[in-house]
Amino acid sequence: KASVRSSSFVDANFAGAEAQQTYEALCRHVRMLYGAFQYYCSLLDEGRDERGEIRDTFEMSYGAYLEFARDCHLVSNSCKPHDLDAIWVQVNALEDSAAAFDPYNGKNTLN
Repeated sequence: KASVRSSSFVDANFAGAEAQQTYEALCRHVRMLYGAFQYYCSLLDEGRDERGEIRDTFEMSYGAYLEFARDCHLVSNSCKPHDLDAIWVQVNALEDSAAAFDPYNGKNTLN
């Protein structure tokens, strides 16, 4: 069961009303967002083992990420393909010192 508390998680004095509204919208749609993430995690063959079974619905391959971006029309005048690449690289950046603390962070996956 996915649940997120819709409280004053975002400090309105610091981030403003828009951030609070964004947080509340994400809370309202959390089940759909998790479902979409799991769909794209299982979308491409890159996430399957030798028997064809999905390895992990919590890790999205780069190809699935690009498919998600295409399907959701994320590329625009204000969000270029290189911006999406930069997001991918930043999310996948993992310091060697943190690897021991995060054993579930697969290499080259969004999780």
